[in-house]
Amino acid sequence: MHENQIDVAGSIITLVCNACNEFIHESFRLKQDIELIMAFRVVLGLIGKSFWYIILLFAIESGKKCEEAA
Repeated sequence: MHENQIDVAGSIITLVCNACNEFIHESFRLKQDIELIMAFRVVLGLIGKSFWYIILLFAIESGKKCEEAA
């Protein structure tokens, strides 16, 4: 009976350790995902700003051509 209690305690400790390892692994992966998402948002922000600058430059150039034509 004493050996069974030790086996049960060992099994519980193993389950708890495995759960903790899984939680740490998932937390680390989530942290990496968050960093990836933040980097992606920065890249999208830069692309968005560049897009608006290109549109603004195009509008200015179009305005200059209209003035030259008039």
